[in-house]
Parts: sequence; C-alpha cells; structure tokens
Amino acid sequence: MSDKYCVYIPKPGKVFIFANGYFNRNSKVEDQPNIHNDIELIEKTFANLGYDIQKKIEASSKEIEEHLTEIKSTDFSNYSCVIIFIDSNGDLDKIYGNDGKMVFVRRFFESFKQNQTLRDRSKLFFIDVCGGENIKKSETLACGNFISKSQANQEKNILNRYETAEDFKSSVNFLFIYYFKGSQYLHNRCNQVYNRNEETEQILQKIKNLILIEDSNEVKKQSEKNTSNLYQNTIKACTSTLRGHTDSVNCLELIDQYTLASGSCDTTIKLWNLKDKTCINSFEEHTNSIFCLQLIDKNTLASGSNNETIKFWNLKNSTCKNIIESGTILVRCFQLIDKNTLAIGTENFTIEIMNLKNSTCIYTLDAHKDSVRCLQLIDKDTLASGSCDANIKIWNLRNNTCIETLKGHIYSVWCLELIDTNTLASGSDDFTIKIWNLQNYNCINTLIGHTHSVWCLQLIDNNTLASGSSDTKIKIWNLKNNTCIDTLEGHQDSVCCFKLLDNRTLASGSDDNTIKIWNLISDQNLNT
Repeated sequence: MSDKYCVYIPKPGKVFIFANGYFNRNSKVEDQPNIHNDIELIEKTFANLGYDIQKKIEASSKEIEEHLTEIKSTDFSNYSCVIIFIDSNGDLDKIYGNDGKMVFVRRFFESFKQNQTLRDRSKLFFIDVCGGENIKKSETLACGNFISKSQANQEKNILNRYETAEDFKSSVNFLFIYYFKGSQYLHNRCNQVYNRNEETEQILQKIKNLILIEDSNEVKKQSEKNTSNLYQNTIKACTSTLRGHTDSVNCLELIDQYTLASGSCDTTIKLWNLKDKTCINSFEEHTNSIFCLQLIDKNTLASGSNNETIKFWNLKNSTCKNIIESGTILVRCFQLIDKNTLAIGTENFTIEIMNLKNSTCIYTLDAHKDSVRCLQLIDKDTLASGSCDANIKIWNLRNNTCIETLKGHIYSVWCLELIDTNTLASGSDDFTIKIWNLQNYNCINTLIGHTHSVWCLQLIDNNTLASGSSDTKIKIWNLKNNTCIDTLEGHQDSVCCFKLLDNRTLASGSDDNTIKIWNLISDQNLNT
C-alpha cells in the first residue's frame, strides 16, 4: 500500500460537521430536529481522541458554499486526516441548506480534493441524508462508493460512505433508517469507536483500515494484479443455476457426491440432485428462517432455525426423527466436534456444546458480547468462533475456556475458514478477509477487494480461497501472494454461503434465492 495511507498517530485529525435539521417553511423540506443528538455524539467521540472539531450547523446554502470555498485554501498540514460528517435532508446528488436551496454533494468532494495541504492525507466522508419521497427509487445508492456514480474525484485516498433512509428497504447490510434519536447510521459508526474503550492508536488504525477498505482505485489495482496460479483462468460463467427457493439461501451442506442440501429463509430445506440439477425433496417442518445445516452422519442432517429449534432429519425416509427445543436460544451456526458432539452458535452470545446421544447441552461457552455467527474446528480440542462483537475467540474444548481473542476486524465477523493447522481466515462486515497465524494469534495479512460485507469463505486448495460478499461477487484469492486472481459474477444479490462439491466445483447460495454451480478450473488448466 502507498505511504499516503499512513495515519500519523502523533497528529490527530480534523472533523467537520455539516448538519441541518430545520428548513425554511417555503422550501417544503421536512425538518429533522434530532440531528443534535448526532452532533453531540460525533463531538464526544472525536474530542475524546483529541481531534479538532469544526461545525457548520443550520447554515444556508450560501453559507455552506462560502465555507467550502474557504476550505480550499485552509492549511491542514498539522492534521493527519480530515473526517467530514454530512447530516441533512437530500438525495443522491445533493443536500439542502436551511433555506431549502440545494448544495451539490460533489462540491464537498471538490473543496477537500483541491486543498494542496490535504494532497497526501486521508479524507473520509460519512453522509446521511433523509429524503423521503424526494428520493427516486432508481437514484438511491446503497452503502458503498459514492464516486462510482458522481465521478467527482479520482484521488486514491478519499473514502465515501453514503446512506439514504429510503435504502433501508433493501435490507443490505450497514443500512440504517433515520430514527427518532437521530441518524442510526451515524450513531452506529461513532459507537463503534467510542464504546470500545480502545487506545487512540487502535482507533486511528481503524480509520486507516476504513480508507483502505473502500478505496475503489486501490481495490481495482489489487484485483487486476497479474498472477500465475492454477485458478488464473477461472471460468466466469456458472455452469448451472438451481431454482426452487422463494427466499434467501442461507446455508449449504453436501450429503454425498450427488446430493446437495440447502436451507433458506423460506423455512424449507431442499435436497438437490447434482447430476440433473433438480430438486428431489423438500423438508418443510420449520416455521422460520433456516440459518445452518450440518451433516451428522451419512443418514442424518441437522438444521438450525430462527424458531428456536434444532431438527434432525432421517435422510433415508425423509422424516424428522428428533427435535430439540432450544428455549429462547436462536440458532445461528453449527460445527460438528465429533460424531457425538455438536457446537451451536447462538444469537444469545453463547456457544452451546450438545451431546447428540441424549440431546442435552453439556456446557456453555460464554465470552462474546454479541451474537455468535460462525464456528470453525481447529483440531479435536480447539474451536474458533466469530461474533458480531467483531472478535474471534479461540476455545480449549478440554477445559471449556477461552484461550485467546483475535482482534483486528472493525465490525461483525461472519465467517471462518481453516487454511491449515496454523492458519485461519475470517470474513467481516468491514469488507475484509483477515489471515491469522494460530501459533502467535497475530493477523499476518488482510485481503482487500470486496466493496461490501464478506459473508462466506471456502478453501479451494492449499493456496486458493474463495470469498462471497454482499457486493454480489465471488472472489478467488491466491494465498501465496495474497492477491485476488479472479472475480465470479452472476448472482443478483448477496452471496451468503458456499460448499465445495469437488476439487473443481463450487456451489454458492444467495439472497437472490438461487444456488449457482461454478466450474473453477478450465479444461486447459486441467490438462496441465
């Protein structure tokens, strides 16, 4: 990465707050009076870090324009970065001054871009607008890179996060509706920093990471690096699409060489014949979304649901042979420890270890501060867990204790994948994949390329990892040089889950309700 991404720890940054909550009655722009809650939290968060804070509150469009003109010539050489919060009514291209007249968002980008003292310094924009009916559905922009449409700036060190309340309907991760206490989006971002009680250096490192994550130009450069790898010529078109679910496909499990199981938010489990790509059975006894599947033995499949039950299915006669009522525990993920023991990650922040012989919980692992979203067995005595508290915990299953906590992700950890006995991969809401050394528990690499949350990971071979994301893409990574060597496009919504069918075939489940089958190696590569 370029040196320009360095955030100098001894030099705090500068925070700008542009916020309007009250508007001229003739403008027909709705008031948002609770912006003062946002301002208070932003001030508290960054004053605590020693940042200099400048506010432009309830300003007219003319006053905002004049201030932006001044910014072009302001000396920022004593600051490590600038962070700009914009909180107002508006839409994709503009916000409103309190006189009801618009100011184009590109003007903010241009003013900071043209300042020569900020040329090699990081510039972060957090924009939350609430436009109601003024925002056309086709114009709304989900969480991501604003300049992909505005083209207002081509510098590599500008990060943009843009939200609209209208986008809440899309249920894409990171989207938060404007609620009665202010902008939940801005509150969430500030609370991530303020409530973790971390040292300034750690928080500044997170700001640096955010810049790296969403820098679209850097992402493109990383993705286009030329590499020599078995999967360099990956076929970009899927070979089959399995249709039958009527809602998101959350989980996949391989039953045997020719049979795949899928669990969905439509409350069903479907079995697919991989030879002719047809649905051969559907289990429909759950009453809520199914989040996880686990093959217990060749004749038994376990399923976990949002309706506080775990069901065990007899695959010979397609019947439910056992139901475990989990009380108030919402099941999120499974990991088979051995033929008699199942680990269950829950929404209740815990991991329940279950004896499959008598269907009882034999002990509970309790250390996470938010829901447990993924589990990975390291060896017969060691389990890893990822959580919405942004941490990964390593557990000793012999004495049921947490032996280490891996910190480095900024937001929720959604997936874990064991690379080898000494290496673990994790995917997160912070758009990154981190590679961890399990000997010293250090993060040894961060893979940057996705533009939304990383939901799933799958090891293809010793040197190749697949990742699926809310950006609808599957990326293939070379683990030797930590580069993205291919991107598979075909899903129309988030890629939620993977299952490797054989050494050349990957199945992916998606929020677009489909399962796609991908051939990972071209015939040319197979012959070599």
